[in-house]
Amino acid sequence: MTDQPGFTESWACRLCGKTPIVEVLSIPATPLANEFVPSQGLIQRKFPLSLTSCKCGAFQLRHAVDPVLLFKNYLYTTGSNPELVEHFGKAADMLAQRFTLRPPSNQPEGPYPGDIVVSLGSNDGTDLLGFKDRGLEVLGVEPCERLALMAREKGVKTQVGFFSKGFPLDVPRPPKLIICNNTFAHIADLGGVLDGVREQIDPLKGVFVFEVAWAKSMVEKGAFDAILYHEHLFTHTVTALRPFLEAHGLKLFDVEVIPTHGGSIRGYARVGGSSFASVFTRMDEEKASGLFRMKTWEGFAKRITNTKIDLHNRIQTVRWAKLNSGGTPVIAGYGAPAKLTPLCYALELGPAQIDYVVDDSLLKQGRFTPGLQIPVVPSERFFTEPPDLIVLFAWNIGPRMADKVRAMFEERGLKAPPMVTPFPEVSFL
Repeated sequence: MTDQPGFTESWACRLCGKTPIVEVLSIPATPLANEFVPSQGLIQRKFPLSLTSCKCGAFQLRHAVDPVLLFKNYLYTTGSNPELVEHFGKAADMLAQRFTLRPPSNQPEGPYPGDIVVSLGSNDGTDLLGFKDRGLEVLGVEPCERLALMAREKGVKTQVGFFSKGFPLDVPRPPKLIICNNTFAHIADLGGVLDGVREQIDPLKGVFVFEVAWAKSMVEKGAFDAILYHEHLFTHTVTALRPFLEAHGLKLFDVEVIPTHGGSIRGYARVGGSSFASVFTRMDEEKASGLFRMKTWEGFAKRITNTKIDLHNRIQTVRWAKLNSGGTPVIAGYGAPAKLTPLCYALELGPAQIDYVVDDSLLKQGRFTPGLQIPVVPSERFFTEPPDLIVLFAWNIGPRMADKVRAMFEERGLKAPPMVTPFPEVSFL
């Protein structure tokens, strides 16, 4: 392991500790994906993006950026994503029923103090609202002070900090449920987090539930923007996670495949017990997919190149058509998720190809994309500078985004321009 200013370079697997780890995929160095800047011309530091593979089945970035740089001034808010708001509401209902989470109550046999739900990396508290609405005591742990404040404004109690072993959770008794949604891939010291979960959770009835992008789904979709992304230190497999959890005193007993972020898994772990068939089914699926063969990753790299060529050709066709008719071509993007940054660097999309990007987040509007510094603007720009083509950058919800854009234009009695998404292949919606 080598320390450099702002990041650590690892030559051993962060899960099993073994060497060597072998590079399987890389793209040019990029700025931090959420480092949207207030003005153009600012010089932004770039960090390497190289994915490695270990014989234990783990996939990890070789370089881990200092989490303070990544998360202390985080711009992304879960509550700005309608799909995730709906997803976490349904998840809260399901988990509360499955694990019989109960609010405080008076019963003939005596009062029940109520179950506690803790979220690690809780963002703006959206994933806890469904539990809170059921009368359950909730607590979020979030490293970004601004996001913690937003959560508190929603009535979600939130501590600021990075959770690990010894972290003083502000709860009166052990939580029955600890959740970690879309942050379990962000943490270099996952062992420390699991040790903290093991020491804090109810040892008899407690369940640890995490949601992460699944390596099998990401590779099948060609979703390199979700893999080669500084926040995602890991692209997880069940094959690697099962023994890793056991090494830290937790048994992975169930794994569900869920549709979020283009294909994810929801894992369930507890102290002791046995595993359901779902765990071994997912492991068999990973092996059968070719995920652990270098040939698969060589095909993945070629797919990135083909996507770049195809998308550039489509953009150029639209530009030439407009120029030949005597007009000025305008190409817009819709959606400025963090993964836009690695996507644009890998596909070589900059201000010469994309004139502006529309995003609904007030925190990003008026800023410029990391490194390439394409302006991020409100949707009104669609009508003051009408685009000839819209690239849907949040490809995992491409159809929903396309419907939303069409509705915007229909409200004004206008026809929406053509829209294209890069994944799972370059195609018009």
